[in-house]
Amino acid sequence: MDYKAGECFLPCYKVIVLNKKVCLSLIASAALILMFAITACGSFEAGVPDGFVGQWKCEKLATDGETDTSFYEMRIEDDGSFSIYDAAAGNPGISGQMGNDTGTLIECVFDEDDFDVPYCWELDSEKDTLDYELADDTLKLGHNGVWMVFHRIEDEEGNQPVPEYLDYLISYELPKGFTPEMEYPYNGEAGAPIVQKAYASEKKGYFSAGILSYNGYDCMNDVTRRVDLDECVDQLDNAKEISVDGKTCYVGTIESDDMPDMAAVAYLPKDEYVFEFRLTNADEQVTDEQMKVFEEILQSVKVK
Repeated sequence: MDYKAGECFLPCYKVIVLNKKVCLSLIASAALILMFAITACGSFEAGVPDGFVGQWKCEKLATDGETDTSFYEMRIEDDGSFSIYDAAAGNPGISGQMGNDTGTLIECVFDEDDFDVPYCWELDSEKDTLDYELADDTLKLGHNGVWMVFHRIEDEEGNQPVPEYLDYLISYELPKGFTPEMEYPYNGEAGAPIVQKAYASEKKGYFSAGILSYNGYDCMNDVTRRVDLDECVDQLDNAKEISVDGKTCYVGTIESDDMPDMAAVAYLPKDEYVFEFRLTNADEQVTDEQMKVFEEILQSVKVK
């Protein structure tokens, strides 16, 4: 169909206006979809490849040839929880969770309370990514071009890895009146992780929290000795099960020097750890009121 010059101007203008409205609507919808897509891509899914899980020891030097990394050990759980710590002095390093694995990169969300970064890595935020290479029993983790090289530690009978600091594993709230009394270092070694802490209250008694065992080995007396949780629970009088932070905790009393109910004791197993909580009343039996205080503390326990 033939048109004279100018005849199509008005109809075309109307079409353009209508399309502009449609386009604006489409642009708004696309922007909204893009925003949701970006949000979804930014989500964190915890977890690691199977080959990551286990205990690792670092080589003497990082690949920069200068940074001493011989004292670092690393533990990685199948849920992505990890810790790189100074095994020689028992000092913390970095910990948190790994996830969003790409095959060559692993994203890390760090625990801000446990963030003493290896000198060779330039980590300064609560979330970052590490390069990795996994081959058999060797795991290389890198950042800003510098790698730390870890080799798997095989669990051997009688060789007990040092557990984490108690405060990095659990938290609890004490009622008013309790003050710090003493700390018991792991196996009596200076500078090693604290596995038991005690608090005193004139009226409420003496409360202690500690690590009974790690990977089945005694953390309070002899680290070459195995600890059987079932045997410990069997020794409790008036034993019962309660829920502590969603986990089964075994609570009861024990006898000492032929005096019944000398102490209230609770055992809380979590993964490779068994935590022990205890409340005593000097040389007297634990009172009903003190038992209530003990269970009140247990209900405040959180496993990190």
